Amino acid sequence: MIRLPFIRLVAFSLATMAAAGGVQAAEIGSGSTVDVYWTQFLGAAVGGDGDDELQYGGKVDVLVDVDGRDVGLWQGFSINLRPEFRYGDSVDESGAPVLLPANVAMTFPTGDGEDFDLALSFTQTFGKTSLTAGKINMLDTTRRIPLVGGAGVEGFQHTGLAAPPSLITPPTILGALLTTPTPLGVLTVGVWDTASAVNLSGLGDAFEDDVAGMVSLTVPRKLRGRSGFHHLTVFANDKRGLDLEDIPELFLPDDSEAVLDEKRGAWHVKYAFEQYLWQSTDGARGWGVFGHAGLWDGNPSAMHWNVSLGIGGSSPFDSRPLDRFGIGYYRLSLSDALRRGLRPVLALDDEQGIEIFYTWRLGWVRLTANAQFVDSGIESADSTTFVGVRAQVSL
Repeated sequence: MIRLPFIRLVAFSLATMAAAGGVQAAEIGSGSTVDVYWTQFLGAAVGGDGDDELQYGGKVDVLVDVDGRDVGLWQGFSINLRPEFRYGDSVDESGAPVLLPANVAMTFPTGDGEDFDLALSFTQTFGKTSLTAGKINMLDTTRRIPLVGGAGVEGFQHTGLAAPPSLITPPTILGALLTTPTPLGVLTVGVWDTASAVNLSGLGDAFEDDVAGMVSLTVPRKLRGRSGFHHLTVFANDKRGLDLEDIPELFLPDDSEAVLDEKRGAWHVKYAFEQYLWQSTDGARGWGVFGHAGLWDGNPSAMHWNVSLGIGGSSPFDSRPLDRFGIGYYRLSLSDALRRGLRPVLALDDEQGIEIFYTWRLGWVRLTANAQFVDSGIESADSTTFVGVRAQVSL
């Protein structure tokens, strides 16, 4: 039976209705802005091995960009503040035996209870080139992707579609990103400490040991006048990790003299694309297809490859021009070395799933119905169905 504390149901309902009176993001200076997003989630694992109790939780995301001129500094310089607060529960706490989180937004800063984190970075622009350095929330970079963007608080919620993992890039990094246009497309180069910067309040031991980086190129392409792009990224690090071929030795008796080896360095290559199949004359609305494919080294990385494919964008209904929809499929394959090593105690397979959502725009509220079907990567586990609703207010 699905259960929900009455007070949480009332809070969800009242907040959703009250959201109709929301206001737009505010400008705090000539070029400074503040965007506030309050997103609430209500969902359950209604099939499979998880607890079917209805879970309620939410997240408040604040994006502050302070123009340097507004605080007496120079043109082209800005300060980027990114507070986020997570509270309550999510479907990922239902105990469903799946490998990837079904609600990526509620996974960070931490996927349990209440937590607060603050990212702070600084950006300097030089014409069309920009350099950002500091503590950077990398999940925010997915907000700007036209068809699949939203960082889980809009659009798709499942990690495999909303923010496919790289394993090399933590959700929040301590490092720098340089973006510049080239004749081929937009080039981005990044470098960061391999340790996650989530809940990091200082520099700590940054860059004293391991370092990671990436090079990516986004090439815009149009098909019969409709927007699209191709995106290629190469990630690498020099971090030490367990040689996955040695996993069987973890299960030897304590008095054995087995020595576990390490492997240094990992890599990941990702290709992604989007292509509008229909687009309004002004380019503000449209829907189309998207997809991505990723490949890892497989040792020490725990993954081997993953793919996704789907369709989404603006509502195809002329009567609902501000609505949004999406249907997507993803598949994840783990490292062969990891599978072999764990098979005596845990048999693993590919994990795959489908997600479908529809978002109604009601004044300043975005109300989303979401359903996911996940065929777990744990062979002994049943498939799980997640259903839920999401209400977002932009202040």
